[in-house]
Amino acid sequence: MPDTATKVRLGVASFLLGRYAQAIGHLSGSDSGVGRYVLAKTYAAQEDYKRAIELYDTAAKAGFDASRCALAKAETQRMAGQAQQSLATLDKLSG
Repeated sequence: MPDTATKVRLGVASFLLGRYAQAIGHLSGSDSGVGRYVLAKTYAAQEDYKRAIELYDTAAKAGFDASRCALAKAETQRMAGQAQQSLATLDKLSG
């Protein structure tokens, strides 16, 4: 069984190749910021916006760049039709 870092690398590669089910398999359960961020991107690509939005928050808490997570979260909220929440997320960035 691959170690955690290998699973994250495999998950990122699967995401980039558009193999979303494989990416989810590799990244689910990851506690790394990168793993959670790419998992969120994967769910957003599959239009599972609710799950993606939640994962962007956990990616930031796990150490991934908080501003990048907030921007991706705002974009996903916009795609989900949540314009007001998206603006609120962006407002928090500008301080």
